[in-house]
Amino acid sequence: MLEALRSTLLVAASSLPVVFDIDEDLVAVGSPEDLAQVVHGLVSNASKYAPGSPIDVSAARDADHILVFVEDRGPGVARGKRDLIFERGWRASLEETEGYGLGLSIARDLITRAGGDLWVTPRPGGGAKFVVSLPRWQGLMSIDGSVTPGATTDLSYNASERTNTATLQEEERREGIKRLGGAT
Repeated sequence: MLEALRSTLLVAASSLPVVFDIDEDLVAVGSPEDLAQVVHGLVSNASKYAPGSPIDVSAARDADHILVFVEDRGPGVARGKRDLIFERGWRASLEETEGYGLGLSIARDLITRAGGDLWVTPRPGGGAKFVVSLPRWQGLMSIDGSVTPGATTDLSYNASERTNTATLQEEERREGIKRLGGAT
């Protein structure tokens, strides 16, 4: 799934300062094309609000989800507007940015339809950090790339790096997800 995303980002990186770190072994439920469209839209938005600044795109997994992060170094999103920005037609500034205020609403709809979620938090050091969360595929992928439904294994999971994932509340997930191997 993330292979389509990597291809999209390679095209974006040719014209934008995009830095990406994505493990191709991550497999999520949903359409690869929809995920690529959503992340491309998030990267495009980041370039509007932080022109010329690096945009970081990375992915990680937790026990049940694949998480894709798009981080910019722009002005960020005020706490009171973090849900508002996903409403159809809402724009941060009518004078300063192009568009119709539909992109984030459509992005959230696409991700929600796949059983996931999309939200924004502050980026440490300034800017915005958009998080796409999709259910992790609970199958086994063979060497040739075919997937065996129902087989469950996670070859990269290290229990010592995660603590009590099953008890995380939704708000905790939204405010600070810890990535395997380090902080977000």
